[in-house]
Amino acid sequence: MSKRSLILKEAVTFSLGSIGGITIFFILLSLFTNYHFFNGERGQYILIILFIGFTLGRYAQLSRHTN
Repeated sequence: MSKRSLILKEAVTFSLGSIGGITIFFILLSLFTNYHFFNGERGQYILIILFIGFTLGRYAQLSRHTN
């Protein structure tokens, strides 16, 4: 694998992982406070997209550690 593709893979992994961390922060914040970020139909779509991003981020982080 070339150095450029390795750097690109690291950048994508880091960005997806940070999206996942932000997702968990907002979910916990909405659970422990009365302010809900994910109300309504549009909020459900946002939550699904963030969950997919979190899942991909965790998968990328785990695959990076095993390789």
